Amino acid sequence: MNESIRIQLQVDGSATSIDSFSKNGVVLNGETSASPRGLGISLRPGNAATEFRLRRVRTIQNWPPGAFTFNVSLENGSLVCRGVDPLSLPFGNYDLTLRISDMVGQGQPLQVDVPDTGSPQIVAKFKTDSRQLVLTTPIDQFDDRIKSVILDAQSRVDGISIPDWLEGPARSRRKACMLNILAKARAAKGPTPKSSVLDGVRAIVFAEVDRIYVAASPDLYSSLRALAADPAKPFYYEGEPKAEVHRQLLAQIGPDHQNLEADAALFHLQSYRQELKPTLQTVVAIPPGGDPARTHYADMDIDLGNPLQDLDGLFTHFGELLDPGQTDHLALADKLAKGATKDFHYYKVVKGK
Repeated sequence: MNESIRIQLQVDGSATSIDSFSKNGVVLNGETSASPRGLGISLRPGNAATEFRLRRVRTIQNWPPGAFTFNVSLENGSLVCRGVDPLSLPFGNYDLTLRISDMVGQGQPLQVDVPDTGSPQIVAKFKTDSRQLVLTTPIDQFDDRIKSVILDAQSRVDGISIPDWLEGPARSRRKACMLNILAKARAAKGPTPKSSVLDGVRAIVFAEVDRIYVAASPDLYSSLRALAADPAKPFYYEGEPKAEVHRQLLAQIGPDHQNLEADAALFHLQSYRQELKPTLQTVVAIPPGGDPARTHYADMDIDLGNPLQDLDGLFTHFGELLDPGQTDHLALADKLAKGATKDFHYYKVVKGK
């Protein structure tokens, strides 16, 4: 026995080779300006006989009830699913669901018949996300505080200025993420009259589909501390963040990436979360010794829901986008166009062909 399943992608009607695959997800079409696209694979037994074989494997491997582990690798542009050893992915009928961030799966789940010692190849069809972000307000008419961050000389994403980046080919979810977080931070009241959380933010140094990294003054940290100490608790202090994703901020500003700080690994992370929902989380990177003369940095994101609620069963995922709590920022647009953030909301979402 040495069964496996080979998955070839088809995107918008064309066969698509995967450029690279890692624990962070997949890269398609040479897109390297953001982290890899999150990837999720669900594999369920398609009939009672296959379910019986899977239960037997679980018993042999001493896995807890409901657990099942399989390995995924990249071979000649296709994904290959195998058991953790030659005997742990039994032959049989399976229902396979594949998710890739910012893409829409078609005709899933896919029925897969895995023969004894066989390796069937299936084609997983996707369409790219047709939603597009369109600015409804020129940048020079943005709120002055937001505009100052966007137009700061240090504000660059993918090597270009923010205005050029917003007009360029970057994924719309990244653009929406940046604009949503700026609006949310601008609307969040600071500790003094007429101040806001955004006041401590100087420049944007990176934008992802679910978070942005910013350069900040020490005022950002002191403002968040004051807000957390306020009896009304507009923000809560969470201590040092547990999720490993927040440490990617230190990697991004360190010598191996943007090289903004040679000692980035020594910066100390502290997390603050807004009381309102959807909630703004700000993880501040504080320089060694809390040196007030040095630039601080922050990882800012908005938490909204759990896109994995309906993907139980035999499931493995790669990449932060598919983790619980990640936010579809294009879907958040309508909510942020109302309430406290409405005066700082400058785009609409349109459906492409």
